[in-house]
Amino acid sequence: MIKPFLRVVLAAVLSVPLPMLADDGERIDHFRGEQPESWKQAVTLYTEYNAELRKILAREKLTTQDSARIHELTYTIENALEYMEIALSATEDSLEELHLASESTDLVRTRVLGQEYLSDAPGFHHPVTGFCSARMSSPDGF
Repeated sequence: MIKPFLRVVLAAVLSVPLPMLADDGERIDHFRGEQPESWKQAVTLYTEYNAELRKILAREKLTTQDSARIHELTYTIENALEYMEIALSATEDSLEELHLASESTDLVRTRVLGQEYLSDAPGFHHPVTGFCSARMSSPDGF
């Protein structure tokens, strides 16, 4: 009766992931990652770090150093995504105010809120022309 119980306990203990270890057995310290200070920087970090992640994952065999680097990359990618999420949330709120003002045909409020929205909206990356601001106008919206 005790042997099956010990097997279950041993299996459970062995299935718990071990802390990330470098080749020399030392635990890899946590990495803070880069913190973006603007929308453009967040998109740049997200794009560049994902490109590096793709290169590493394309290797036939991953090493513990690769795993450590991936671990580091994910911190910056998470920081970039968090920055974008916060920026988009604020932009969404601003857009909703504009939507409600335009719906009620309050023309003065619509103009003011529309200008505020466009001045605060983050710029997006156009695949051909590069970064551009929501404040810029062009025929294709980029």
